[in-house]
Amino acid sequence: MKSFLLAIETSCDETAAAVFELRRDARSAGELLRSEVVASQITSHQPYGGVVPELASREHLKNLPLVVKDALLKSGVAIDSIKAVSATRGPGLKGCLLVGWEYAKGLAYARGIPLIAVNHLEAHLNSCFLMPNDQQPEFPCLALLVSGGHTSLATWELPNKISVVAQTRDDAAGEAFDKIAALMGYPYPGGPALAAAAAKPDANKHAYEFPIGMADDSSAFSFSGFKTAVARKIAELSTLDAKERIDVAASAQEAIVEALLVKVDSAVQKNKVKSLLLTGGVAANGRLREKLAHFAAAKQLKFCVPAAKWCTDNAAMVGAAGLAAYQRDYAMYEQWLSGQRADSCLGPDVSFEVSAAARWPLGEPLHGQR
Repeated sequence: MKSFLLAIETSCDETAAAVFELRRDARSAGELLRSEVVASQITSHQPYGGVVPELASREHLKNLPLVVKDALLKSGVAIDSIKAVSATRGPGLKGCLLVGWEYAKGLAYARGIPLIAVNHLEAHLNSCFLMPNDQQPEFPCLALLVSGGHTSLATWELPNKISVVAQTRDDAAGEAFDKIAALMGYPYPGGPALAAAAAKPDANKHAYEFPIGMADDSSAFSFSGFKTAVARKIAELSTLDAKERIDVAASAQEAIVEALLVKVDSAVQKNKVKSLLLTGGVAANGRLREKLAHFAAAKQLKFCVPAAKWCTDNAAMVGAAGLAAYQRDYAMYEQWLSGQRADSCLGPDVSFEVSAAARWPLGEPLHGQR
């Protein structure tokens, strides 16, 4: 009888679930994916111009049971065949994380099956394993994670050695895209709209010069000063005409891409890597993909990027990370013993009381995890 893993993601404003077959001989996690369902909350948050944490939590409470049910139905898998659960434990919005994490804990406890805690950022990296084998990175690799909440650059060696070489000191690149788009009047989420404007044939990406934050520090990204400079330019122009609008969009996008590329170039010079991996929501940006692909080719590195649907938050990447952990014989709780602490390979400090974590840096253990 086949066994399956259920994956759950609720770290921000997407409620997602996925079902994977539990098997050790597959070449990629994508081969084991049986279903995935994502319920987006974009329309709920659009009137506010951004994610409202309390509203997001309530939407997760409403949507999660339905999303899990839908994922099971689409996979044709009965709940009795679910033999492990992986869920995002952090980082993210605490209230949102609690919905998915506590649901997963309750399900694992009730059914007496292993529970696997997944770092949301590591899940983004593991999304590459959803792709066919020939599109996966060769290791060691350099991974650039760019999203609305995170901007990190890390070296990655298998099975799970991740070392951060650069991360943002303030705002994330994806947030910079969204905030600038909002200043220009684009609806939330504005990043894709700004990218579309920048891609217009007559857009001049050199029309305006914007600063690259932390240009001399290879270990840090910074986008707060950049956002201020763009805001001042928009105010200076007062009312943007159609040409100025697309020129500002193109110039701002180019500055963000260059800020990322500078750090990638520095990291490649300092670290021996075979591949360059781009992931996270901003990985869908066409200009960023184009520049990094050209850079990787020039450096003779394999360039890898997940399919667009696996760049934004989803449960398939949480399942891919869960499968990798499962194959390392890792689980937060190996057994559930009534009235006793869980018997875990992670040591006596791990118990059923462990909760979601709003902060959980990439590559770092949390509460006894390894």
